[in-house]
Amino acid sequence: MNGFLKESKQYIFLFFGIITCSFSPLKNNKSSVQIENLRCEYLVNPLGIDVIDPRFSWELTSSERAKSQKAYEILVASDSLLLSQGIGDIWKSGKVSAIESNQVSYKGKPLISDKSYFWKVRIWDETGNVSEWSSISFWSMGLLLASDWKAKWIGLPSILPAVEQDRHIVPPSPLLRKEFTLTKKVRRATLFSTSLGIYNIYLN
Repeated sequence: MNGFLKESKQYIFLFFGIITCSFSPLKNNKSSVQIENLRCEYLVNPLGIDVIDPRFSWELTSSERAKSQKAYEILVASDSLLLSQGIGDIWKSGKVSAIESNQVSYKGKPLISDKSYFWKVRIWDETGNVSEWSSISFWSMGLLLASDWKAKWIGLPSILPAVEQDRHIVPPSPLLRKEFTLTKKVRRATLFSTSLGIYNIYLN
């Protein structure tokens, strides 16, 4: 009789063990969607833009069919290292319920002239699963205010007014040169220029 009870207890233990295992669901909340072709103001990693609330765009790819976006989150940081750590010190949009992946306007801190910014995005798909973060992209700002320009206008002295028959003739373009000497190592340099006409800039 005691042998029968011991054997029964073993069967009961095995039975409950099977039940416990059958109710252990597999957890997989990652979406198969990947985010590619990140653009800021329609360009990949643009330099010197003059838009104070730039627009972001991205594209979705997946090995599965009928995948779509239901929400997104954008992080913008002042340094790529911060962004790689998940820190958006310039803008953290939070989860935004929207299907738009084109012309999504920036809504973070005011942007500063001659400053580089780094951004990435992730999305939630139609089943509520979140994707991996995209790769890191960047853009830089131009000089937004007249007071940001420290250089002086350069050009040729005024010429005599053209006679009536010559008023549609454009004079030859001047070649303007400026020499400078670097006194320390350069980590990053940006040349800002503007003109009322067409011009080419060369740096030897």
